[in-house]
Amino acid sequence: MPIDRRPRRRRTWFQRFFLLVAFLMFCSSTVAAILLAYTSETVGRIPRTAYGTSLSAESESNSDPLNFLLIGSDSIANLPEGDYLRRVSGRSSRQLLTDTLIVLRLDPSGATKASALSLPRDLYVPISGYNEMQKINSIVYFTDKPTLVQTIRDVLDIPIHHVVEVDFNGFMRLFETIGGLDVYLEYPLRDKKAQLDIPESGCVTLTPLQALGLVRTRELQAYVENFDGWYGPSANAWVRVDGTGDFGRQERQQDFLILALQQAFDSGFSQTLLK
Repeated sequence: MPIDRRPRRRRTWFQRFFLLVAFLMFCSSTVAAILLAYTSETVGRIPRTAYGTSLSAESESNSDPLNFLLIGSDSIANLPEGDYLRRVSGRSSRQLLTDTLIVLRLDPSGATKASALSLPRDLYVPISGYNEMQKINSIVYFTDKPTLVQTIRDVLDIPIHHVVEVDFNGFMRLFETIGGLDVYLEYPLRDKKAQLDIPESGCVTLTPLQALGLVRTRELQAYVENFDGWYGPSANAWVRVDGTGDFGRQERQQDFLILALQQAFDSGFSQTLLK
């Protein structure tokens, strides 16, 4: 018996544009929920959080700018039971720190169609509705998500129209969706705290776990042969190659982003998204 299939509704210019911007912001990890929703058409099954009055109403005009708050959390709650990260991360499934916070502004009528502002995870801010200061990445842990949104609105003095959050599991699912990533590494890399372990150099196809570690690392080490350091030469040594913490991580995320985007376009993935 033939099955009638309804034609797919064509996405608006805004949806298409946001898909491209979302992919550009890929390595921040927070947009994975949006991208997965569009590619698998499971918008209705995405868990929703009631943000109440902390979110601003959209304008009826399609030409007005919109602000999206993109949240990347370190939650392991959605990882499968027995997953490697569950066993080695040392985190509780109830722990929730928002280590990536990015305000993405889309302005269809502006000279700059999209712009992004990253908020440092260690930024101390006054918590909206509370008479105290707190690190911005721990506000959700001590209060709730609507309070985080309202705090960011107050600190930046801007409206927030939409919020998207993704955790470790969402990032790795997105990585699998785009078909992995090929990179060239001059040295093997590791960071035990970020569960990063890439034992080979040269052309490497990253696994989802390695990709997650690469965009999380803040204490990156490289295995250097014939290393000549402060205390003289050494045959082989693990050397810390970046001491800039969050700033270095942001640089690596940008490099990772460019590679991911290039590979997606080369493979035709972006064209699939926009059909």
